Amino acid sequence: MTHRQSMEAIATAFQRFADVFERQGQTRAEDDHVLDRFLKRKPSEFQGGRNLEAAFKWTQELERIFGGLRCTEAQKVECAVYVLRDEAENWWKIARSRFPEDDNQLTWNDFKTCFLEKYFPDTVRSRKELEFMELKQGSMTVEEYATRFEELCLFYPPFQQPGTESSKCLKFENGLESSKCLKFENGLRSDIKRACRYHEIRSFPALVNKCRIFEEDDRAHSGQSSRANQHMRPQHSHFKRPGNVGRN
Repeated sequence: MTHRQSMEAIATAFQRFADVFERQGQTRAEDDHVLDRFLKRKPSEFQGGRNLEAAFKWTQELERIFGGLRCTEAQKVECAVYVLRDEAENWWKIARSRFPEDDNQLTWNDFKTCFLEKYFPDTVRSRKELEFMELKQGSMTVEEYATRFEELCLFYPPFQQPGTESSKCLKFENGLESSKCLKFENGLRSDIKRACRYHEIRSFPALVNKCRIFEEDDRAHSGQSSRANQHMRPQHSHFKRPGNVGRN
């Protein structure tokens, strides 16, 4: 190899190194930009602990944020890890060793699966699904019942993932929204169920609103009836009967 060829080879090698460093710098700048946009959404921090329902909801919250960001799988994991605190942060430092060293090979699904194994195990998920299946309005108002219904829906996969295998307990004959309405109706108190079922409302927000209106009207009517009954109740006389006068 001539001196000129040697110099050209050295120059080529230096250019390759420069290209690698430039790409790494661009990638780091892109990662920082994604993290900045992520933090502007004010994601919740996760500290660990025994609030299992909060752990699942935290992953749901992050996925909603990721839906509005243009980011890679590795960037999603970086964002999630950034808001881990205390016990959860220490857990990830150990759990990270289960995956390849290259951060770019780590996906959000890898992180989420590992995270839920720790903080929302299958036994807890099964209990939440059973709680949803057995949920009834009982003494709750329609508003309270609807709120709890929506919360537990998060833990019932067929209502969150269209296209999954149908539940053995619920029939999805007329679509997801319709089945959700039927499940909600079945848990209503009998008086509200009778009043609203014949409307065959298959929009969940519309159904909840109709039930709420009926409940408020029924409560107002009951209050009026109670006041009317009190008004019609015979008043006690303040006079003594003549036969009692002078009796010792």
